Amino acid sequence: NPNPKPNPNPNPKVGWGAASAWTPAVLRERASGSYVYVMERDPHPLGLESALDLFGYALQRRLTTLGLALRNASNPNRYLATQGLKGHVYQPPLAGTSLKADVPPPPFLNGWPLRTVGLWLGAAPVAAVPGAGAASRLHHDAHDNLNCVVAGTKVFYLFAPEAAIPTFGERVGLAGGVHRYRYAGSDAAHAAQNLILGEHFSGVDARRNAVFRDAAAVIAVAEGECIVIPRGFFHQVESFGCADERREGCAGAAAGDPTTHIAVNAWFDAP
Repeated sequence: NPNPKPNPNPNPKVGWGAASAWTPAVLRERASGSYVYVMERDPHPLGLESALDLFGYALQRRLTTLGLALRNASNPNRYLATQGLKGHVYQPPLAGTSLKADVPPPPFLNGWPLRTVGLWLGAAPVAAVPGAGAASRLHHDAHDNLNCVVAGTKVFYLFAPEAAIPTFGERVGLAGGVHRYRYAGSDAAHAAQNLILGEHFSGVDARRNAVFRDAAAVIAVAEGECIVIPRGFFHQVESFGCADERREGCAGAAAGDPTTHIAVNAWFDAP
């Protein structure tokens, strides 16, 4: 169903209420000197047509401070995403700053291993029109993923591992490209991690590819809501900016200008 549905579980017991006060100004004040990698999207790239506006595909990652990154927080071609700091659960700019205290380990994990906690920040228009937001590549995670929206809205295009056969079979891709797959093991939750795909699979845009779009479960997650994506589920995430112009970082929403979107995620391993 290509039409977004409300998040079916909007209020999990996460304990991250303090993060609801985060705005670009608050982040600058509390973590301005933290070094972060920022993805930069080329506004006029060369390459696969359906991958032109996908974050995470053929992008540059620049090391800068959070303060410098936020000088132009309304730039829709920049995105602060996963940092990849090995050996640390809390990733920059949460690591080593007071922001970490606002996002403690969620109590519902009840001892399950917490792998990483990270901040996601960018800018995009408010209107939740497919293709108008800032979108990730189609991908899957090695761990269960808790994603909570602090500002703006996120729309998740989800594909269960068992949907891989009809959805990710041959001749699903770009320019008639053929992508093949195989499963290893019997556990469907892990099987998707063993997919063997063509090199351009990550450039498929589930928002615009009819086969993928029609097969997706599409869920909209609003400010203050969270979603849990089980490991192995393929997903594409489209982010839209915040709408309340009284809030810092949201000015220009009514005019259609890009505004801030902020989220926090935690990767964990459920039994």
